[in-house]
Amino acid sequence: MTFIGFMTKVDVFHKLSQKKLSDAELDEKLKIIEKDFRRSKNTKEFSIFDRKRAIFKVKWEKSGDILKDRMVTFFRRNEALLNIIYNKNKDTVTIQGAAIAKSQKKRLLDIGLNTTGVIKIKTDARIIRSNANSERKRRDGKRGKEFTWNISSILAPKPVLVIDFR
Repeated sequence: MTFIGFMTKVDVFHKLSQKKLSDAELDEKLKIIEKDFRRSKNTKEFSIFDRKRAIFKVKWEKSGDILKDRMVTFFRRNEALLNIIYNKNKDTVTIQGAAIAKSQKKRLLDIGLNTTGVIKIKTDARIIRSNANSERKRRDGKRGKEFTWNISSILAPKPVLVIDFR
């Protein structure tokens, strides 16, 4: 799994928008955020993109054996944006975005935050269920399909792909 994109820490962004953080407080919070990301061996790059809005650019990668690991979460379990979960009993792998309550989505939009981007998954496994915006033959010459979700808003349905491992 690879994430390349821009992120913010909601509470810091919100305090900045309300002008409730001094420069010194912001510097301290940004140091803590950077230290937190860099603590993960999966963080390959981290930089402050927009200090005034506490937006940072992150490249995060994780690879491994889902049958052994059972679960992969970006970024971590208590701050999950995307999960890959192996269910041994059903012999399936589910890839899904985080569930966010409607009230939370509205609150994020109200303070000026949104979620946009593209998620692509390439696989030759049998798909049980998908809500991807598009599905097509892989362009890289390998067998299988590429599933794409174009996330235009935080209000979009969470991405889901269920793979049969039998």
